[in-house]
Amino acid sequence: LFALPTDGQVYAQPLYVPGVTINGAVHNVLIVATEADSVYAFDADSNAGTNSAPLWKASLVDAAHGAGAGETPLNSSTTIGCTDIQPQIGITGTPVIDPISNTIYVEAKSTNGSTYFHRLHSLDLLTGNEKSPGPVHITATVSGTGDGSTSGQLVFDSTTMSLHQQARPGLLLMNGTIYIAFASHC
Repeated sequence: LFALPTDGQVYAQPLYVPGVTINGAVHNVLIVATEADSVYAFDADSNAGTNSAPLWKASLVDAAHGAGAGETPLNSSTTIGCTDIQPQIGITGTPVIDPISNTIYVEAKSTNGSTYFHRLHSLDLLTGNEKSPGPVHITATVSGTGDGSTSGQLVFDSTTMSLHQQARPGLLLMNGTIYIAFASHC
């Protein structure tokens, strides 16, 4: 029906929230996440000319959203060596919205060039600001053997394992818990 400008490819499904009051006006809101690690809130009904400007935009690779200096989305061809998602890898899985708390939960992938990060963000639906206590850096350790295991442990950390994992499925919010699924690239 219409097109809106973003700073990167959109692989995550856009989300729709009706009747949200932002800056004193009620909007039907379209939430769009990009591979450039950005989240946009657009008015779903005002989509022409100057009305196509976002209600807000959040960059998840800035300090206000927990990123360190120089963090960017991954360059898919040089970092991963895989062409399944191009040219950047940032937010791929569809976020999930809690309409009761006006919170958007989104998983974003980034790098500072040598370390790789997966973070779960909780954004305010009204502003795009990070909610307290800020993003959670996703890490995990389980017993097992396989690629990257040491001493009988598989570690999902900021080095090799985190580089090769991708959160492609949509996030799930169920009974107050956020579920995120990961698989490898390609």
